[in-house]
Amino acid sequence: MKRITGYLLLMIVNFQIAQAQESKGTIAILLGPSIPVGDFGSKDLNNGYAGFAQTGVVFEITADYKLGERNWGIAATLRGQANSHDFIAYENELQNYYGGVNWFVESDAWTLGGIMLGAFRDFPVDKSISFKPRLLLGFPSASSPNITRTAYGFGNSNWVRYNKTYTRNFGYLLGLGFKFDVSKKLSILANADNFGTLQEFRQVEIMNSDGMRSYDTYLQPMNSINLSIGLAVKI
Repeated sequence: MKRITGYLLLMIVNFQIAQAQESKGTIAILLGPSIPVGDFGSKDLNNGYAGFAQTGVVFEITADYKLGERNWGIAATLRGQANSHDFIAYENELQNYYGGVNWFVESDAWTLGGIMLGAFRDFPVDKSISFKPRLLLGFPSASSPNITRTAYGFGNSNWVRYNKTYTRNFGYLLGLGFKFDVSKKLSILANADNFGTLQEFRQVEIMNSDGMRSYDTYLQPMNSINLSIGLAVKI
């Protein structure tokens, strides 16, 4: 009887070890701040690419899966990002450029989203900690903010509105992940990513208080450092 019990216990232990070894991938949900950098975060009207973007939020659902025994694998993410337009900084810049009138600006956010695919490498530190650099590529969609700027002066007011426009272009994500296993099935995952894309907003509708309407096309670099943390489930 003791032999049978010992044999059964050994089978259970071996089964649990096999289950742990069979886990080759994760699915994770992450959330964190998105910090605009470069032209995207510039607040200088002299810079034709200035985005006046502010620190926003990024949300991701990510999945990865190891291929073979060398800790290389494939990865994918469904991500969404929003960075509000700094209307106060924009007002101040307009005030500096066009004195003698008062400016009032209303605006919403830049947004980015889509699916990105690529590869990752798992670098285990010990049984519960590993680092996971990744490179993902894709064609994220983007939207420009609605921006209305109104000038008050000389007894009257005039406004100009730039309407929201949608586009899509190539983008990349280069990141480093940190994974800490809290159980056999759950991990805490933290990512630090450098995201970049150059979007062309075409035929942006411009309206003004005189009833006139025109269209403009412009390029907008959209680069950000995204820091996110969340829970990962092993698969």
